[in-house]
Amino acid sequence: MTAPHTGGCRCGAVRFEASAEPHHISYCHCSDCRRASGAPVSAFVGFMTDQVALDGKALKTFENGPVT
Repeated sequence: MTAPHTGGCRCGAVRFEASAEPHHISYCHCSDCRRASGAPVSAFVGFMTDQVALDGKALKTFENGPVT
């Protein structure tokens, strides 16, 4: 097993730990990603839901088209 992937939001209120390798790795410059990040490109990874543990006080979701 690989070491867990960990991270969280900048303020530290929400943390996550993923217990597997990413399901996908993306490098995107579509208008939705540029608008969401305020940057010309975004790099991100995705994990299967059952492989991620979240910890925090104010966990919320946001949906925009096919993305949650």
